[in-house]
Amino acid sequence: MERRRFVAMAAAAAGAGAIGWGDEGGAKRVPLNIDIQPSWLTWVTAVTACLRALGIDCDNVDVAGQSGYAFHMYVNSTVDVSGPTFVPWEELTAGCRNLGRSTLEFRMGDSSAKDDRTPGEAVRLDIAKREIDAGRPCVLWGIEMPEFAAVVGTIV
Repeated sequence: MERRRFVAMAAAAAGAGAIGWGDEGGAKRVPLNIDIQPSWLTWVTAVTACLRALGIDCDNVDVAGQSGYAFHMYVNSTVDVSGPTFVPWEELTAGCRNLGRSTLEFRMGDSSAKDDRTPGEAVRLDIAKREIDAGRPCVLWGIEMPEFAAVVGTIV
């Protein structure tokens, strides 16, 4: 499935909700309750939503603390809103394991090198589809905007 079609079916923005689809057109959705606890840190929001759906009793504070996200601060020379995105993402998933779930992380390469990222688009969407087919929500970066989202549905 191409990225544009994947994005076109999104029901909500990353920071405030879960991305998913209804039952029309052969869509699949995880059979779990998705409880969104909005925050300014969309990785924390999306991960918390997924963990809670999978039966982990946690909130945004637990996820931010256990992952170490709560303890990172970056102020660049222009002092802008990019600070929360300068985080060692590969270190955060250990916090999910501390809360009781295993993780899989897939990186597509340098965001400034578009040619390096193109092949990864199909792989990341295939991983998301596989997780949804197994009844598990997952977290993706950059579905519609440069933010994280809890993905709860796919198009078959």
